[in-house]
Amino acid sequence: MHKLTKYNFEQDDEVEKLFETVSKEQHGKLDILVNNAFAAVKFMLQNGGKPFWETPAVDMWDIVNKVGLRNHYLCTVYASRYVNVFVLEKYILLKSLLSG
Repeated sequence: MHKLTKYNFEQDDEVEKLFETVSKEQHGKLDILVNNAFAAVKFMLQNGGKPFWETPAVDMWDIVNKVGLRNHYLCTVYASRYVNVFVLEKYILLKSLLSG
Protein backbone atom coordinates (compact mmCIF):
# COMPACT_ATOMS: atom_id res chain seq x y z
CA MET A 1 0.00 0.00 0.00
CA HIS A 2 1.33 3.43 -0.96
CA LYS A 3 1.27 6.29 1.50
CA LEU A 4 -0.04 9.69 0.48
CA THR A 5 2.50 12.49 0.64
CA LYS A 6 1.90 16.18 0.17
CA TYR A 7 4.32 18.38 -1.77
CA ASN A 8 4.26 22.14 -2.32
CA PHE A 9 4.77 22.71 -6.03
CA GLU A 10 5.64 26.36 -5.38
CA GLN A 11 8.89 25.17 -3.79
CA ASP A 12 11.51 23.92 -6.26
CA ASP A 13 13.27 21.79 -3.62
CA GLU A 14 10.02 19.96 -2.84
CA VAL A 15 9.48 19.19 -6.52
CA GLU A 16 12.97 17.70 -6.69
CA LYS A 17 12.32 15.78 -3.45
CA LEU A 18 9.16 14.28 -4.98
CA PHE A 19 11.11 12.82 -7.89
CA GLU A 20 13.87 11.55 -5.60
CA THR A 21 11.20 9.76 -3.54
CA VAL A 22 9.58 8.27 -6.64
CA SER A 23 12.98 7.13 -7.87
CA LYS A 24 13.74 5.36 -4.57
CA GLU A 25 10.31 3.72 -4.38
CA GLN A 26 10.31 2.67 -8.06
CA HIS A 27 13.96 1.60 -8.24
CA GLY A 28 14.98 4.48 -10.51
CA LYS A 29 12.17 4.02 -13.03
CA LEU A 30 9.35 6.29 -14.07
CA ASP A 31 6.96 5.24 -16.84
CA ILE A 32 4.80 8.32 -17.23
CA LEU A 33 4.50 11.93 -16.10
CA VAL A 34 1.12 13.63 -15.90
CA ASN A 35 2.06 17.26 -15.49
CA ASN A 36 -0.99 19.24 -14.45
CA ALA A 37 -0.16 21.52 -11.50
CA PHE A 38 -1.82 24.96 -11.59
CA ALA A 39 -2.28 27.42 -8.74
CA ALA A 40 -4.03 30.40 -10.33
CA VAL A 41 -7.66 29.25 -10.25
CA LYS A 42 -8.67 31.38 -7.24
CA PHE A 43 -6.78 34.42 -8.52
CA MET A 44 -8.34 34.11 -11.98
CA LEU A 45 -11.85 33.71 -10.56
CA GLN A 46 -11.36 36.83 -8.43
CA ASN A 47 -10.02 38.83 -11.36
CA GLY A 48 -12.00 37.31 -14.23
CA GLY A 49 -13.74 39.78 -16.48
CA LYS A 50 -11.34 42.60 -15.63
CA PRO A 51 -9.13 44.03 -18.36
CA PHE A 52 -5.61 42.71 -17.82
CA TRP A 53 -4.31 46.22 -17.09
CA GLU A 54 -6.60 46.41 -14.06
CA THR A 55 -5.24 43.25 -12.45
CA PRO A 56 -2.17 43.18 -10.18
CA ALA A 57 0.37 42.62 -12.95
CA VAL A 58 3.27 41.07 -11.04
CA ASP A 59 0.94 38.93 -8.93
CA MET A 60 -0.83 37.66 -12.04
CA TRP A 61 2.43 36.73 -13.76
CA ASP A 62 3.92 35.01 -10.69
CA ILE A 63 0.77 33.11 -9.74
CA VAL A 64 0.06 31.86 -13.25
CA ASN A 65 3.64 31.03 -14.22
CA LYS A 66 5.37 29.80 -11.06
CA VAL A 67 3.29 26.68 -10.49
CA GLY A 68 1.99 26.55 -14.04
CA LEU A 69 4.79 27.14 -16.52
CA ARG A 70 7.86 26.92 -14.24
CA ASN A 71 6.65 23.84 -12.43
CA HIS A 72 5.79 22.02 -15.66
CA TYR A 73 9.36 22.63 -16.80
CA LEU A 74 10.92 21.47 -13.52
CA CYS A 75 8.79 18.32 -13.37
CA THR A 76 9.75 17.47 -16.94
CA VAL A 77 13.46 17.97 -16.17
CA TYR A 78 13.38 15.80 -13.03
CA ALA A 79 11.15 13.15 -14.61
CA SER A 80 13.42 12.88 -17.65
CA ARG A 81 16.19 11.63 -15.38
CA TYR A 82 14.15 8.53 -14.54
CA VAL A 83 11.69 7.99 -17.35
CA ASN A 84 12.02 5.14 -19.81
CA VAL A 85 13.46 6.70 -22.99
CA PHE A 86 11.03 4.83 -25.26
CA VAL A 87 8.06 6.09 -23.22
CA LEU A 88 9.49 9.64 -23.26
CA GLU A 89 9.81 9.53 -27.04
CA LYS A 90 6.15 8.44 -27.33
CA TYR A 91 5.12 11.33 -25.04
CA ILE A 92 7.00 13.88 -27.12
CA LEU A 93 5.56 12.48 -30.35
CA LEU A 94 2.01 12.43 -28.89
CA LYS A 95 2.43 15.97 -27.53
CA SER A 96 3.67 17.16 -30.93
CA LEU A 97 0.76 15.52 -32.75
CA LEU A 98 -1.81 16.97 -30.33
CA SER A 99 -0.31 20.45 -30.58
CA GLY A 100 -1.08 20.63 -34.26
